[in-house]
Amino acid sequence: ETPAPVGPNPETPAPVEPETLAPSPFPITFAPSPAPTTNQPTIEPSDSPTFPCNLTPDQRAADIRALMSTVTDPVLFDDPSTPQAQALDWITNEDAIEPVLCPDVSFCGMVQRYILAAFYYATE
Repeated sequence: ETPAPVGPNPETPAPVEPETLAPSPFPITFAPSPAPTTNQPTIEPSDSPTFPCNLTPDQRAADIRALMSTVTDPVLFDDPSTPQAQALDWITNEDAIEPVLCPDVSFCGMVQRYILAAFYYATE
């Protein structure tokens, strides 16, 4: 009888190496698993979108235009090349002040920003 191979510790037998290992085929490609499906929705629908000032973008734009018409001839808003139209567009669509200014609440601050923006575009 042949004694079992012994590792560094005589109490533990040394591992026996397999005689041959065949390489696995390469490359192995995997197909994506299908998305899980269910007959029941997993979450409730989200609430309706919320808008700044509780106004849709079109309502907010109309209210801002009406407010700025108290300090500027509204005819000037119809020509996009005027500083007044550019200032109106900026304060309506691009002004990144936080929190958003609402025409029915922050009318003084909004008018001041509009006047400064109109001055900026007039001197550009």
